[in-house]
Amino acid sequence: MRLLILGGSWFLGRTVVSDALARGWEVTAFSRGKSGQPPTGATHVVGDRRNDADLHRLAEHGPWDALIDTSAYEPVDVAQVTDGLADLVEQYVLISTVSAYPDWPASPVDESSPLWPSSPTYTEQSPELAHLTVGGQYGTLKAGCEAAAIEGAKRSLILRPGVILAPGECVGRGLKLLDRAARGGRWLLPAPAEQPIQPIDVRDPGSSRSSSCVKRRRGRRATRRRSSIECSDWRRICFRTARQMMIRTGWTSMTGRSSTAFEPSPTACSATQLDPSLSIEK
Repeated sequence: MRLLILGGSWFLGRTVVSDALARGWEVTAFSRGKSGQPPTGATHVVGDRRNDADLHRLAEHGPWDALIDTSAYEPVDVAQVTDGLADLVEQYVLISTVSAYPDWPASPVDESSPLWPSSPTYTEQSPELAHLTVGGQYGTLKAGCEAAAIEGAKRSLILRPGVILAPGECVGRGLKLLDRAARGGRWLLPAPAEQPIQPIDVRDPGSSRSSSCVKRRRGRRATRRRSSIECSDWRRICFRTARQMMIRTGWTSMTGRSSTAFEPSPTACSATQLDPSLSIEK
């Protein structure tokens, strides 16, 4: 299996590369090289996906059985790649987002839910996006990326994951509460504690992308966990982490409930020494 990854140097892209290499596949990672190098074993082609000369140079490393796109933001990002590599890629797997659904997160969504109205020609400057919130603009552009992939690729698979967490997470969602716990003192947490959330471990979609390439799936899929955890689970993880760091901490919920977790110890551990077993599955 010959696989091309657009991205590949951090978080989701890096995880996909690692999974493909572990399967014994031949992997090419194409990125600008601004956020590091892909895992050892992948061929790294440095270039900009919006630069025709760079895409032409990338094409010299083809053909590929599948392409996994982890970095598309505007529809032109997809259209330029499908045009430049049209005859070199059998399947185009686009990592979109659950934000492509305007009803999310207020309501449950699935593959049949409506998407933000969009077009393969939209850009950040398109007047149709001017009245939208930042989240609405992001979702609209991602929906446009999907349209461009469906229109331009030989075979396309659209994946819409929700919030992705785990090691290497670069947005900060998973680390904010842990960082707050590390500072100690009292802090505010969401209520009610029973509110369900469905974060996805980056290693799950990383592996499923590779499996989809093998099976040559096509269509659109809303990637989500079959079960959920509660906000209280996050609270417990933070307390356990803070306990390992030997820091006194406590919480106050938005309903006014409060609690103190434990007494402090004379020393505190570095955040880099946290036990990797502290995961949302515990």
